[in-house]
Amino acid sequence: MTIAAIIQKAVATITNSPNARVTTPVGKYPNPQPANTPNAFFVFNISEESARAMITNSVWSSTAVTFQAMDLNPALPTYLFPVLGFAEWTTNEEVVKIIQTRWLEPDSIVEFRKLIAQFDDESGTTVPLTEGAILGFI
Repeated sequence: MTIAAIIQKAVATITNSPNARVTTPVGKYPNPQPANTPNAFFVFNISEESARAMITNSVWSSTAVTFQAMDLNPALPTYLFPVLGFAEWTTNEEVVKIIQTRWLEPDSIVEFRKLIAQFDDESGTTVPLTEGAILGFI
């Protein structure tokens, strides 16, 4: 059983939410070793009330696992940009091109700058937002 599955079982029990889900922030870890395994997990499909209770109580423990629940801060945007035009016959390359085209539009750049500003450090260092950086992210 994976760590995510153990945490999911604990969250489902704690919140009385059989549909609770837990996932790692990265889909697959190509070389699972202690140094590169996830140390944070996303919990979803629980009620707002359950989420608040988990965060308020912070540390949860059972015989199987001990973990800390906390807010994601700054919060991730719930909606950043629309992507249209997918169909069953759309190839991976076409999907990447659609996303790249949308991400390079001026209004997307404005939203990226707002998002990045939340993570700028106190020294005033900013992250350069170039076309190469955006395309390299995908």
